[in-house]
Amino acid sequence: MELIKLAIVFVLILILLGLRKPLWLVMLGATFLLGALFAMPPMDFFYALFRSLSSWETWELVLILWFIMILEGLMSQHGYMQRMLQAMDDLFHSKKVDAVALPMLIGFLPSAGGALFSAPIVEESVAGSPLSQEAKSIINTHFRHVMETFFPTYPGLILAAQLAQVPLFSLMLLMLPLTVFIFCAGLIFVRKVKNLPTDKEKTPFLQGIKELFSSMWPFFLLIALIAVGQVETWLASLIAMLALLFFLHPPLKEIPDMIRRSTKWVMLLMVFTVLAFKDILYACGAVSNMPEIIANLPIPAYWVFSLTSLITAVITGMELPAISLAMPLAMAAMPEAAVLPLAGLMVASAYVGAQITPMHLCITISAHHFKANVQKAILKSMPVYVAVYAVALLLYNAIA
Repeated sequence: MELIKLAIVFVLILILLGLRKPLWLVMLGATFLLGALFAMPPMDFFYALFRSLSSWETWELVLILWFIMILEGLMSQHGYMQRMLQAMDDLFHSKKVDAVALPMLIGFLPSAGGALFSAPIVEESVAGSPLSQEAKSIINTHFRHVMETFFPTYPGLILAAQLAQVPLFSLMLLMLPLTVFIFCAGLIFVRKVKNLPTDKEKTPFLQGIKELFSSMWPFFLLIALIAVGQVETWLASLIAMLALLFFLHPPLKEIPDMIRRSTKWVMLLMVFTVLAFKDILYACGAVSNMPEIIANLPIPAYWVFSLTSLITAVITGMELPAISLAMPLAMAAMPEAAVLPLAGLMVASAYVGAQITPMHLCITISAHHFKANVQKAILKSMPVYVAVYAVALLLYNAIA
């Protein structure tokens, strides 16, 4: 009976997300529906909700995302990204490198509409090469999202680490081999890109590296604090943000407006509702019998939740709802499983799902820019993402 009730909630979530309803509103409704279906006494429900919304775990994730949003906004507003792109072009003078590296550099920041920003750069990089419009669109979206499975500015990765209660850096290290594979697999798309002759003088290597570092130092500081200093992610994000503010030294009266323009309030609201749903899922007893139910299914339990994450991402075009739905259920149904590999598999599955759906805004934006057929582009890229998913399953089985 518990499984049927959960299925009702899950299907309703997918339907509403498929209708493009706001994730925060869908998850809020699903949280109340969970309480009603599992007959939670009102006092117990609201107490559990209060504990979820006031817990340090919830606020820690919100602070991480907020500080990273501000860091991203400050870098965009003060030309750091443009300098980064110029440094790459000055260093290599290679159209292949530009087509690959420049979308990846933009992809270090999870900017909404980033694909639109990188599309003209890719278009210029591949000019004169015998590529279809679909291939150009794939190059833009694939390399724009390579870092999504690894870099600590992406909310899906942060959320998975938070839900699994594992260090973010440990999850980053776990995802590194898959990220390398994603990068290498995508090189098949740029094999026809031609390096056109240029009379531009090549920048000395050390000078180019210096310029690249000067435009990326907030990234390097963030990574160093997390990886080398073992600083908690929320504090590392705050330090990196404050360091950039100190370096920019804007007038004090302008800082509130800069923070306001950088803050995506809807995403922060979404985090609160996702975590509330997760906590009510446990508090109402919805998953108490899940291990026994999963054990009787004809396929391995990890595959059930991997496909749950993948299909949710296909329907919504987003990794965050996929991970937020699949990860708590997987942990509850597989209490003996190693949570770090499980978190990695949920992230990888959500990534694959988001890369093969027209619901993913970057894919449709890119296809529109290049005047490509979005269905043809997805079909053309499908073998690469099937391979990525297969490697993710193999890696999970190898380390779990």
